Formats: sequence, C-alpha cells, structure tokens
Amino acid sequence: MSCNDPCGDDLSIIIDTGSAGPVGPPGPPSAVVEWTFYPSVGDTIISGDDASAKPLAYQEDSVQVYLNGVMLSKRDDFTTAADGLSIILNEPIVNTGDLVVILSQVPPVEYDPVNDFNRLQGQVDANTEAIAANTEAIAALQDQIRSSNE
Repeated sequence: MSCNDPCGDDLSIIIDTGSAGPVGPPGPPSAVVEWTFYPSVGDTIISGDDASAKPLAYQEDSVQVYLNGVMLSKRDDFTTAADGLSIILNEPIVNTGDLVVILSQVPPVEYDPVNDFNRLQGQVDANTEAIAANTEAIAALQDQIRSSNE
C-alpha cells in the first residue's frame, strides 16, 4: 500500500495487489461437440448415439443441454452422469418431436493434464532456479561495487 503526497490535503491511497505472475502457455484447443437427439415421450435419460450415430461422450464440467432451443439448468432441469455418457432429465419428455441438443467442449485426444501440468511445473522450477542464480550474481556484483568504493 502506498499514498501519494502524504503532506497534502487530498490523500489518495493506492493498494498494490501485486503481480499476477507470468502468463502461462496456452492450453490445447478444445473442440465444441454437438449431439442431437429426438427422444420419445416419457424419456428422462438421454444416452447412446445421437441422430447422426455419434455416441454421446461429454465433459461433465462443460456440458450444456437444450430442449427445443431453450437452455436447461444443470441445477434445476437435469443431472449428468459421472462417466459423461448420459444426461438425466428431471422431467420426462412430453411432446413427440421434441429436440434435445447437447454441447460440450472436448479436449484434443493428445491432451494429458498430468503431463502438461508436470511440464509446466518443470518450466516454473527452471525459472525459479534461474532467478535465484541471477539474484546471487547481482548480490555478488553489488558486493564487488561496494568493496571497490571503499
């Protein structure tokens, strides 16, 4: 925290929250996958292959479900299966011809969160070591300058 012109009548306080750190490397691009289902009246479980024979397999943390174009609420209207293979509607389908569309971001096949994290952590560790070495070198140079001025 700092203030400018502490002797003046107007005092403004600037709070420095610190640096957020360096921007990390971009993550792998995700694909948005869409599934289209025409469930039967009374259905509450949406699973299996969609209308184009594409098997439902979504990411649980990035799924959106639409019934006839209206986005459903994960809290109020549906639940997801932990395996990402089915959507459970809280109310059954009531009309013939209702359309359920499911959207989800799916990471690329080569994405490996554990190894990607470990690689990033290795970069952070290397940077930390380089900063420590630079700090030691700067301290040594400062000592040399001090001793030469004496």
